[in-house]
Amino acid sequence: MARLTTWSGGREIDLPDTIPGIRAALPPDRRGAFDLALAEAGVDEVPAVLRHWLLELAEDDEERELTEQLRERERHAG
Repeated sequence: MARLTTWSGGREIDLPDTIPGIRAALPPDRRGAFDLALAEAGVDEVPAVLRHWLLELAEDDEERELTEQLRERERHAG
């Protein structure tokens, strides 16, 4: 499988470049949300959806903690 390379938090990160690869790289508790996001996306929205999930994979621990805090706030606000 080919991979994409990016930088995050001052470090180089290899990312999967296929839909199954992205899904497999996600934590098990995020895979259902990934599947749903793809299933609900229009054809023209799929690239943006995939970029969103690739960015989630590229987050470092500090960014991941901030993202989780924001998600928690959204759950309680809605």
